[in-house]
Amino acid sequence: MVDEDLAAQLARTHVRKGHSILDPFCGSGRLLAAAEAMSADRIVGIDINPLAVLLTRARLANPNVSVLRRLLAEIETDTCYRKRIAASSEVKTVQWFNEQSMEELSQIVAWLNMKQLTQPDLLVLGAILSATTRDASFARKSGWKLHRMSEASRSTFAASAWAHFARRLEYFISQSDTKPYNSKNTSIRIGDARRLRVDEGGRKFDVILTSPPYGDSKTTVQYGAASKLCLTFVPLVKGLETFSCSSSVDSQCLGGRLSREIRHLSRQYWAGSAEGTTAKKVESFLADYAIACRGIASSLKASGTAVLIVGQRSTGGFRVKLDQFTIDQFASLGFELTRYDVRKLTRKRHPSHVNRFARSSCTSKRDSGLIRTMSEEFILTFSRSG
Repeated sequence: MVDEDLAAQLARTHVRKGHSILDPFCGSGRLLAAAEAMSADRIVGIDINPLAVLLTRARLANPNVSVLRRLLAEIETDTCYRKRIAASSEVKTVQWFNEQSMEELSQIVAWLNMKQLTQPDLLVLGAILSATTRDASFARKSGWKLHRMSEASRSTFAASAWAHFARRLEYFISQSDTKPYNSKNTSIRIGDARRLRVDEGGRKFDVILTSPPYGDSKTTVQYGAASKLCLTFVPLVKGLETFSCSSSVDSQCLGGRLSREIRHLSRQYWAGSAEGTTAKKVESFLADYAIACRGIASSLKASGTAVLIVGQRSTGGFRVKLDQFTIDQFASLGFELTRYDVRKLTRKRHPSHVNRFARSSCTSKRDSGLIRTMSEEFILTFSRSG
């Protein structure tokens, strides 16, 4: 997730009034929101993940804050209508919620379905509900990657979904006065960054601001599983039915499907073994990422600027030098690297070290498995050569 300060800094540097902006990996929408604040004229965001599209649309929405305040008052005075709806069979079979959380999340859905809400209001409330669902679940809260609490923690876990929903709604309202009016020429949709040249129909952009994934979803943060949990109840809200998610999101992400053959794309950028499943994962990701780079290049105006925020994740104990791979890809497409910045990840939520062999029964293997996690990111700025 892109830091808000970094997003604002990049937008101030590169976005001008009237510009058209594209983010083909829009995530939570911070880069696009920062571009909107600089009066960009046309904003396009794409992501393969339905949760990312919901969050970005909500971030760029222009809801009626008076309506949101009335809803918050109903919760705080306990006058909201609390009636349980029938949860889907999938919710019942997966043990991510206790009975209280199931009851209250179902009540929130039923309550929202009684209201006459505009689409901007629904988008904001849906985003809040998605975060509340994770708050009220057995998912560990220490990071985005999906892990259940221990059995002991689950047995004592008590969280009010209503309280979490109210807290998040109150925070959104408190921040609403600082939010700029949204651009009318905005399109945020589910899409594949590998299909930019086809789906965008040849349209060109002044600036492309994006933070691509650092590796395939299955072995990094498992977007599919985490997003599926967050969207458990959102599609039950009338008007938000399209925001459903399955675990297949992971296989649709870059590198989600393994290449049948190794083309040795990775040899210059990764020091791991040239054979085996891990090599295929790295190869598959880089091959898909190269396609996305070509799409980004073809979507940029002749005078345009592309800014990519990338990292070097560890795979099989070795760093994947995605920064150098990106530089080489754009150089082959006729682009020049005009700026290379390194930024420390000062607010990261993950540990500085992890043991990739932590589950091994072999002591010597566990002792050799400690590796550093990412501590910095690379901001690459490109323009066309000549």
